[in-house]
Amino acid sequence: MRSLGRYACLVLLAAQLSACYSWRTEQVAPAQALAGSQPERVRITEPGGKTVVVLGPTVAGDTLRGQSKLTGYPVAIPLAEVLQLETRRSNGVSSGLVVAAIGVGAAGIGVAAVCWMSGC
Repeated sequence: MRSLGRYACLVLLAAQLSACYSWRTEQVAPAQALAGSQPERVRITEPGGKTVVVLGPTVAGDTLRGQSKLTGYPVAIPLAEVLQLETRRSNGVSSGLVVAAIGVGAAGIGVAAVCWMSGC
């Protein structure tokens, strides 16, 4: 029973972490998208379909600069090579559903524990 509770907690935590945020494709030029909101990270799609997550993105001239999330090294991507730019945004509806699911899951685990201890 204990391992089931731990497993359930891990699943709920993983769902919570992934559901609160989603990637949104920006419909404006990369320089405009970064000037308005100053996101802490962006996902860039380059020619050939390669995607790169850039931390602390800034635009200097005709180049997007920042730090690669994958390697930790500085990156410089010419804006002409940016096919798509996505920003990570919080998703209030998903976050609310996850919080509700965690509450229901915790209540279910509590009921199961009480039942198990009392021999239902």
